[in-house]
Amino acid sequence: MDKLSYALGMSMATSLANSGLSDINAKVFSKAVSDVLSKSELEMSPQEANEHIQVYFSKKQEEELKANTEAGLKFLEENAK
Repeated sequence: MDKLSYALGMSMATSLANSGLSDINAKVFSKAVSDVLSKSELEMSPQEANEHIQVYFSKKQEEELKANTEAGLKFLEENAK
């Protein structure tokens, strides 16, 4: 099971990195995985977890939209000449 466990970890980490989440705290992430798998008491409810995830991705999406809008306006200004 060690190789499967490692392979699953690689797969999840690759997915997270591809989603722009390469700067997460791996120790805290590992603890959450361990807590869920061992059915230990969780540090937050599933609802709280979903809220944190939604807030993070909403904020990230807003930042990307702002950056893309600014880049588009700059492009239009430079090419309007």
